[in-house]
Amino acid sequence: MNWNLLHFIEGSRAVFNGENLTILPLSQKQYNLLSQYQMTVNKSDVSAVTKNTVSSFEKYMDGISIMGNNDTKTGYVNRIMLCVSNDCNLRCKYCYATGGNYGVERGFMTKETADNFISFCKRNFRTIDKIVFFGGEPLLNFKIIDYICSRFEKEKFETEPEFGIITNGTIISDKILSVIKRHIKFITVSIDGPANINDKNRVFENGTGSFSRIINFISKIREFTDINLQYEATFTKEHILSGYDYESLSKSLNDLTGISGTIVTENNLEGEYLFKYLRKINKENMLSAKFKNLPPDFWTVFNAIIHRRKEELCGAGKDSFSVTYDGKIYPCHIINNKAKCLMQNITDIIDFSKNAYYKTNFEKNEQCVNCWAKNICGSCPIVRFYDSDKEELCSEPQKKYCNISLKLLEVILGLIVTIRTDNELWSNIKQI
Repeated sequence: MNWNLLHFIEGSRAVFNGENLTILPLSQKQYNLLSQYQMTVNKSDVSAVTKNTVSSFEKYMDGISIMGNNDTKTGYVNRIMLCVSNDCNLRCKYCYATGGNYGVERGFMTKETADNFISFCKRNFRTIDKIVFFGGEPLLNFKIIDYICSRFEKEKFETEPEFGIITNGTIISDKILSVIKRHIKFITVSIDGPANINDKNRVFENGTGSFSRIINFISKIREFTDINLQYEATFTKEHILSGYDYESLSKSLNDLTGISGTIVTENNLEGEYLFKYLRKINKENMLSAKFKNLPPDFWTVFNAIIHRRKEELCGAGKDSFSVTYDGKIYPCHIINNKAKCLMQNITDIIDFSKNAYYKTNFEKNEQCVNCWAKNICGSCPIVRFYDSDKEELCSEPQKKYCNISLKLLEVILGLIVTIRTDNELWSNIKQI
């Protein structure tokens, strides 16, 4: 057993084994003996009591295994983010794509590029699960969406891809509705809350808010289609200043839209806010909120530990990648048009699985291999490994990310111990 992968949870009298995703509550004596043993340099000098405790502990831990995902299969893609528009009609204040054009010339995907994309897919893949139309704002170029979907329906893949759209929800017409009804299986619409919140950040170029247009879009889609429609909200400082937390924002959005969705946290707010928020969670507010006050980060770790399944990084550059409006391929849409992250062009006659990024295993570095949190860190390799100053993906994670992440995981593990060792909390959370 690798003792470096044990983490003694501060204030919880429990230990987390990062190797097999096990949390074990301990007596005070066990906690003291084991934590001291971990720090002891010459382990042969410890007492007989410590040796017996360590022996029993190691035997228990070595009998536990976890599951991980299989390696990416050649010829298979889970998701392609297809940016059919390199322009947007909004100028959201927190947009990582600098107003939808990723810092380069604004433009739309042409039929020629769409044909080249389909040829690229035919050369490289047998199965594509999902093609998600993205931007900028993809519905600015809805005719090319119609064209691509129609072309794909005539091609023969082992599994016909499902088509989806991620949209700001401000553009709708009878023609767009017709395209959606013919081809689209799912839509994610961005909305940040009621008008006084949404319209602080999600604004048009002239500064006016987008809330009423988004609500109209959602109403039209619900009225005239039966596709899977969800929202995604970005939690920002504006929510905090207005008295919202994750639970109240979720309830507000569900009431406003009639649909469910997810809440993500703005990057520059995530560590600071989440840490304070998690510290305020206790038994009483978990029970009264029926655990809806717990953020997505908690559920990610909780499910990994409960099911003893490693939280994998997303398959950026392998079974998931982004294609720009002019045919460039990047591991993720977040780093579109970052020159050092370019994988290849859709017109390049090169086997996609031979690409250097395809073969990259971000977690095979000394820092990650020896980290107690390696199996619950998961998430996005771009967030973890992208150096925004150098504008490139690195072989080791960014220290700033790790410092914040480890502190957050410490608090989340403490919450899990609280829940697991309290009969009332545990019986209630199991019913969710």
